[in-house]
Amino acid sequence: MTAALPYSNGMLHVGHIDEFMAIIPASDGGDSWQVVLASPQGAWDRMGWVEEYEPFFYGDATDPVQPGQATGGTATTLQDSNPLFLFTDGPPWRYVRIYDGTGAGQVAEIDTNGISDYEITVASVWRLEGAEEWRNAIVDGEGRVPQTTWFEVPDAMSKYILVPSSREWRWGSDDFPAVITTREVALDPEFWAIANGPAEQNINAAKTTLQAALAGAPVTFIEVPAVFLGDASTGSGDAFAFMPGLANLQVWNGQLWLPDPSGPRMFGGEDTMQVGADAVLELGTRTTYYIDNWDTYHRAFGEVHCGTNVLRAPAQDCSQWWQAPPS
Repeated sequence: MTAALPYSNGMLHVGHIDEFMAIIPASDGGDSWQVVLASPQGAWDRMGWVEEYEPFFYGDATDPVQPGQATGGTATTLQDSNPLFLFTDGPPWRYVRIYDGTGAGQVAEIDTNGISDYEITVASVWRLEGAEEWRNAIVDGEGRVPQTTWFEVPDAMSKYILVPSSREWRWGSDDFPAVITTREVALDPEFWAIANGPAEQNINAAKTTLQAALAGAPVTFIEVPAVFLGDASTGSGDAFAFMPGLANLQVWNGQLWLPDPSGPRMFGGEDTMQVGADAVLELGTRTTYYIDNWDTYHRAFGEVHCGTNVLRAPAQDCSQWWQAPPS
């Protein structure tokens, strides 16, 4: 037994260690343990496996997505002379997101019956362009109320996607769509210089602290994809999981229960973040199970571990572990 370890969790909005670290049984089913850590670098690597227009969050795992490039627009329309959006066997399109070019960063809800031969008419428009605007909308409510026209009219430089549904963030009583593409997350300097670069540094510092406390005892660290939002510099108290935090998991009966990241899909339809996590977690006797906790916990700054508890039978020699002095 070791003494309690002081970790700096001052970068976190909620401030709980389980937002970036979990202890799990070893994959061989023995008595040893492994440490799961959140890894922004791991998420960055997984993004390279998908198309740039892939939604970073899917409203439903079976949703289609249609990319396109506008040929023009008006205050309330997006026009496309090559309207691939007319051809789908799936549910009707509900949202359009301009992800590159003129008007990038806007997401609009499509008007009822708002799709005609070469034109999409929008009813509500939000402008959520970069990491700072997303953070301010989610935490402070800025920009959560839409307007009825484009903030910037699309033109022939505007690349867009159409999706039939969306995850939603909530601030107060207002919901707003979590439609953003992989390209926007990957290429936005604010996501990496302000949020995920510092987050990676803080997590690595916690890893170093744990390694020093173990004094050379063997321990395996497992890194799973993670994307944070907010200022993750030490002591900021601002960062939180933008993507459902895979390290914020629960262990039950030797199996791993993780939040479903609802992430971008690879060419075969698999969630690239799940694939990355399974590659390092689903080993030996372990199986992973993904739970949709977006509405119940994620958008309230929590995940599976935050909302569950497991009754465990302690080993016989440490039934009163809290009374044992550190060795």
